[in-house]
Amino acid sequence: MGRTVARILGSVNRGEVERKSARQIAAFQQMAEMGKGWGPRQFGYDGNHDHPALIPREADALRQAYLDVMRGDSLLSICKRWDKAGLPTTLGKPWNSVTLKRLLLNPRNIGKRAYRGEIVGDGDWPAIIDVDTWKAVKLHLTAPGRHRGQSTVRIRLLGSLMRCGSCGQKLISGMNNKRPVYKCKNPLCYKVSRRIDEIDEYVVTLILAHLANVGNWVAENEADREEAKQLHGEAAVIRARIDALGIDYAEGNLTGPQMRVASERLEAKLNDVEDRMQRIARSHLFEGLAGVTDLKKVWDGLSLSRRRNIIHALCRNITIESVGKGGMQGRDEGFGVRINWREADQIPDVPQLSR
Repeated sequence: MGRTVARILGSVNRGEVERKSARQIAAFQQMAEMGKGWGPRQFGYDGNHDHPALIPREADALRQAYLDVMRGDSLLSICKRWDKAGLPTTLGKPWNSVTLKRLLLNPRNIGKRAYRGEIVGDGDWPAIIDVDTWKAVKLHLTAPGRHRGQSTVRIRLLGSLMRCGSCGQKLISGMNNKRPVYKCKNPLCYKVSRRIDEIDEYVVTLILAHLANVGNWVAENEADREEAKQLHGEAAVIRARIDALGIDYAEGNLTGPQMRVASERLEAKLNDVEDRMQRIARSHLFEGLAGVTDLKKVWDGLSLSRRRNIIHALCRNITIESVGKGGMQGRDEGFGVRINWREADQIPDVPQLSR
């Protein structure tokens, strides 16, 4: 009898817990739809749930992080900068790539309220970043094939670009006589083994010279920012018109077929505008490199991930020829190094790099 009562009481308790959980979920959803906040303080904002205000230092750092991602910086490099600058998470912990990615993808930063991953309305707080920048970064961070997680493997400046001049296989990094080298990984070849420091220094010299030569192209892309502002406005107008279609349909002003045709046309226009915005966004990768007097100094101040992205944007690959039995004696560091350059109009958006 006691066990039966216990089961009944347990069932009642479980039912009460489920009802309480359902009430909480409904309350949270209602708060989300009303644009109200709840839970712990979010980075960039104070803890006022009714009318959250910006914390300027955190908001500025977050805006810069969006730009840094568009320029090709890795999430890990941004985490390190924030930790060094004394900007911990709202729980007082160091940043990692997972927590930073989650922060950057949060619609709260564009003034939107989300519930279970879906945007449900406008929030009652100021936006930190504009919608289109947020969408561009989201597209980059969620792209299929993008490297995920943090690896302890050392990333080389020219990793994944190097090719063996004898067999065409990719070169890997390794050690030879206690010195780091790029070497052929093909067991049927193994003909190329060159010191990493010498190859990197030589290639960077050529990269900087090439950047100076394409400086006009870079400057033109930086000037496109005025067009980008106009495109942001066009995109906002098109989105508003798409939203208005639903209202017109609900009020009987449009039939189903009429709404579908109008929606498809507006979606096509929006896709075209967003494509143009993406092409302009690639100029962030080269920002600050046009017309500088000491390009080498600026280059050395860039993060490794951004330098790698720039090199990958300018080069298709780099071929290293075998030096033969005589080795490098009497030869300069550029012997047998061939760079397959991209043309200026073929420079892609920030690429997804492999190791």
